[in-house]
Amino acid sequence: MALYDLRTNISCIIPCFNDARNLPQAVASCLRQGNDMEVIIVDDCSTDNSFPVAQELASASAGRVRVLRNAQNSGPAFSRNHGVLHARGALLCFLDSDDEYLPGFAGRCATLLEQQPGLAAVKTLMEVVNPDGSRPLSADDPRLLAASSSYPCNMMLRKEVFLALGGFPTDTRFRGPLGGEDDAFFRTLGELFRCLRIPHALVRHNNRPGSHLETFLARSRTEGGRLIFTHRDPALKEDEVIAATQDYSSRARTDLSSLLRCSRHLLPPSSGPEKHDASRSGGGSPRISFITTCKGRLHHLQQTLPLLAALENVEVIVVDYACPQGTADWVNQHYPHVRVIRINDDPGFHLGRARNAGAKAATAPWLCFIDADIIIKDGLLAWAMQNLRPEAFFRPQPNDTGLYGSFFCPQAAFRKIAGYDEAIHGWGGEDEDIYHRLRFAGYRDEGYPSALIAAIRHGDEERTTFYAVKDKFSSLFAYRWYSIMKADLMAASNAPLPQQECLALMQLARDAAARVEQTGVAEHTDLFLNLGERMDTMRYTGWEIQRKLVYRYSRRGAAIPS
Repeated sequence: MALYDLRTNISCIIPCFNDARNLPQAVASCLRQGNDMEVIIVDDCSTDNSFPVAQELASASAGRVRVLRNAQNSGPAFSRNHGVLHARGALLCFLDSDDEYLPGFAGRCATLLEQQPGLAAVKTLMEVVNPDGSRPLSADDPRLLAASSSYPCNMMLRKEVFLALGGFPTDTRFRGPLGGEDDAFFRTLGELFRCLRIPHALVRHNNRPGSHLETFLARSRTEGGRLIFTHRDPALKEDEVIAATQDYSSRARTDLSSLLRCSRHLLPPSSGPEKHDASRSGGGSPRISFITTCKGRLHHLQQTLPLLAALENVEVIVVDYACPQGTADWVNQHYPHVRVIRINDDPGFHLGRARNAGAKAATAPWLCFIDADIIIKDGLLAWAMQNLRPEAFFRPQPNDTGLYGSFFCPQAAFRKIAGYDEAIHGWGGEDEDIYHRLRFAGYRDEGYPSALIAAIRHGDEERTTFYAVKDKFSSLFAYRWYSIMKADLMAASNAPLPQQECLALMQLARDAAARVEQTGVAEHTDLFLNLGERMDTMRYTGWEIQRKLVYRYSRRGAAIPS
């Protein structure tokens, strides 16, 4: 039995433009979700008979369906926002008129939101079906996962969060063939609030010619498990959409900061962040510990450390990871007030371990991890003192690949999630992983102006010198496989994984990746995770249910035995 009573009101908004044929199926899938889930159809000045069909559906629904109509054709973002203004529910979901919910969508999403008060939104996976019944994307296609991340119909969120973000962006730059307003909304939502994706397809997207998904598929392909865009189409005006997305995100951050200054309880309080403000540390104790690691990067550190060392009321920690250039000795000679941590037992380089060692030695309530090739600019410390809040962590925005790992984190949050995952050993992945786990623990993903730092540009050979795997993409392949499995297990258990399980899981991913490289994936490579028996529901039945997750990697189009 679900823990969440659907009569507490879930409002589903369905924008509709010239889709009378599919609208009844979409509405029926909503009504099957629960007795009192309300449906609000917003007709966007259709020129077919969509509006009369919507009215008929409302008349036959015993009050469960309502119909609104825009004064002029304004697009799906405006229509969704219009519907929310009339919504009675505390939870919101959005369904396109040509799509449908699968059984269990509302109950599973609402239950998670009820169980976890600090959770802002829940997203599910989706399946895609062509008009002829065929499926253009398999369940593990990276393109399907990418589309699911920015799709409006596979999400349920709290109305208070939707209103805090100002709804979907209605900038006219999103009205082109590329769209983009959904992606802008979900990117910003994921950066500012804790969201959870459950690994089950509970929404069906009925694909049709000319859809945004068709445009996306025409411009993308997969190679080695990676998503690759094959070309840029000037007619899609991608640069305008990117600029509009950045404008929306910036405005949402500003507005949200204003709201939080008025109320610290936009969401019900979670059990995570302790209340400790970096800007109010007393006495002369350091407010922020800046942690940088170095192996073979002394020439970069010689340019960046002087700027860090000149900051007042901070602690600077340099981790010398068996650097062959004598980093620790140079720092001790020129900047004796900078703390030095030496690690001499590893001929390679392990960034997560190095950063954890620096954080363990830190004494300030805030940590700032900053790479040896990052130059700080005037104003960074002042911004931090003014804006850091203990319920969030802060990454540079807008994002630049060279700046990705330089972020501020409450020491309490870092310790709560046990720091960096040391199972991730090689180039890439540790930053993305820690951001995900911080969000999972209830901390908001916020930003600081990336203009306050700059990266010293250099080639990939310097990035991978001390890693066993020199190819960045090969290293990322094993990590991606690991991260998907880890996220699924965390979602299934609703808890972080112990480090020993992470190490074992990463080894499974590395072994599977090695099989792929050795065999060239003539057919497929499978990886199985046994979850054991579900005792809670089957204890007294005389039966048992054994659970298993199956991960299959194969070349697109290859024949796979059933």
